[in-house]
Amino acid sequence: MPDWVDWVLNNLDKVVIALIVLWLISTLGPGLAETAKASGGDG
Repeated sequence: MPDWVDWVLNNLDKVVIALIVLWLISTLGPGLAETAKASGGDG
């Protein structure tokens, strides 16, 4: 097995969490930004 496969298997929990976080950011990020603008938040 390649080294990266071994690393992924050893760190599967971290990989899954990272994927969930990325998915949440890509799904909710634009909506949250719009909500913040609409409510007059800074930035």
